[in-house]
Amino acid sequence: MNGPANSPAMNDATVSWRELWDDVNAFYPSSIAVKLGNTTLPASAVSASDLSDFGAGWAYSPTTTALIDPVLGRLSLPPTITVDGNPIDTQNPVVTFHYGFSAEMGGGPYARTKTFTEDITPLINVTSPNTI
Repeated sequence: MNGPANSPAMNDATVSWRELWDDVNAFYPSSIAVKLGNTTLPASAVSASDLSDFGAGWAYSPTTTALIDPVLGRLSLPPTITVDGNPIDTQNPVVTFHYGFSAEMGGGPYARTKTFTEDITPLINVTSPNTI
């Protein structure tokens, strides 16, 4: 898949072009990552870009780095990217992303044991097919 490619995995991104451009290391590879074969591209091999439609293509084309558009969920790749002096074919990229809420809630990786309690009363046992 050389050249432009839509990456539906990034469509709900909350990172702006400017945020990713200003500090790619704040988001890459912890929130957004591109993997080619067994190699996760280093931050130096990616760049933020506005990949809006422009005529028959996109506004910008990659030359030496992967272009990530976190707003539109697009990834554009040159035919190869050089990492540590080795050219890597850009066929079949795998893009991962995640984002979260700014508070500790849900099933996140933080400790929750202090929120457990054993003194909840009344304790009612319910066995199927019964209901409360």
